[in-house]
Amino acid sequence: MKAVIAVAGMGTRFFPIAKTINKCMLPILDQPVLAYAVADCLAAGADQIAIVTGTGEASPISTAAVAVARSG
Repeated sequence: MKAVIAVAGMGTRFFPIAKTINKCMLPILDQPVLAYAVADCLAAGADQIAIVTGTGEASPISTAAVAVARSG
């Protein structure tokens, strides 16, 4: 199964927190928000996950997503 996680956007509602960090990387409890989304996709049986990012956001987000997938 394939899954898509949309994380693009400016994060203006999270200002000033999201000024220095992507909103999907904001920590909730012990993990970034993206980690919960990736974990839920894996738990639902997804074997491929596409993460839709904005311009220039892909590198830190994809690195974090791969780390979560490997640990989960």
